[in-house]
Amino acid sequence: MAIAPPVENLRTYLTDHGIEHVKIGVFDTDGILRGIYLNRDKFLSALDKNLGFCDVILGWDSNDQLYDNTKFTGWHTAYPDATVRVLPATRREIPFEPQTALFLGEFAGRAESVCPYDREHPPHRRLPATLYEAAVRLTDSKPAHALFGDEFVEHYAATRQWEEREFRKAITD
Repeated sequence: MAIAPPVENLRTYLTDHGIEHVKIGVFDTDGILRGIYLNRDKFLSALDKNLGFCDVILGWDSNDQLYDNTKFTGWHTAYPDATVRVLPATRREIPFEPQTALFLGEFAGRAESVCPYDREHPPHRRLPATLYEAAVRLTDSKPAHALFGDEFVEHYAATRQWEEREFRKAITD
């Protein structure tokens, strides 16, 4: 991932390109990208202070059905906001949504510990933000090797890493 640009560079970029709205996307526990729209000024303040994102996405499945046995979030917590850190280096313009840019975010603080992937490695608790990160995580996962076999995991991860490298080559200036 590229080095994050300074906030002032982003402010200039958004203004110069007529970006009025920003979509922030975070991955839920099923790996589905969930998003919210912010106006440009609220987005810029979120870069310094982080932002809140309803933690219900950490307590439901891919059909938006609430889990009934969670400790982190649920009816018992009233689904409060979880802290999300914006990743400025993930900026993309959305070609089919004029005046809109997309940035990925990642859960921070208490919500960072809620990750269905590879609980054996505490430094890697957050959900992968890229296909490449997910492939690396899969490669390092002992349960994946035990369930699917070394040959499958290595082949699957290698093809995803190749796909990510080709994508990066195509979009990099």
